[in-house]
Amino acid sequence: MEILETHNGGFKPGGPFLSKDRSRKIILWMFALGALYMLGFLAFLLRLPSGDARPEERTEAIIALTGETRRVTEAVRELARGDSERLFISGVHRSAPIGRVVDRAIDELKKERKFMGTRESLRAKIQIGSAENTIENALESRRWVKDGGISGVRLMTSYYHMPRSLMVFEKYLPDVEIVPHPVGPEGGGSVFASAERLKLAFSEYNKYIATFVWNQIGLEDSFALKLQRNL
Repeated sequence: MEILETHNGGFKPGGPFLSKDRSRKIILWMFALGALYMLGFLAFLLRLPSGDARPEERTEAIIALTGETRRVTEAVRELARGDSERLFISGVHRSAPIGRVVDRAIDELKKERKFMGTRESLRAKIQIGSAENTIENALESRRWVKDGGISGVRLMTSYYHMPRSLMVFEKYLPDVEIVPHPVGPEGGGSVFASAERLKLAFSEYNKYIATFVWNQIGLEDSFALKLQRNL
């Protein structure tokens, strides 16, 4: 009579590891994980705003994250409205110096007669950082907020970037009230309006998952500590 080993799941010594039954289970698990991943992406998409979502709350300051010119332009416009007294632009811009983007935004406001002061008077309320990623954004913003004694900020970034930004900022600025102010896509419309928008959202979804996992296992804290030493 043939005796099967019990410690290896009933396989014969030297027999194939991937039996038909085990292969079927692996495929089912992969299918389930893939389905969960895609359902998560759909939920991520449905949470994204379809246009500019300007909150009515007044805040002491605005923090705008760079990455797209429109984020900076909208932040300068928000500052000119007078609902906040200061603006911190966290990050660098690869296509144009931030100062040039700011000046262009102020000039447009003056042409539209939405700001009647001088460029210098509005510029005096703006500070610019040097972060290169979202964790650096949060770290240098935390320092700026602490130095300024600020307890509440309006966080401005692109609509697709807001979920990850909020997750990071709420972790590193736990004692600061954060009012999300997502900047919608150029021309408005849904994230489903074009393949390019979906591609951008898919990339951001993967970054969101990676940041969440990093946070859960502590890798993000180690990375942040290294970044903080250089800021």
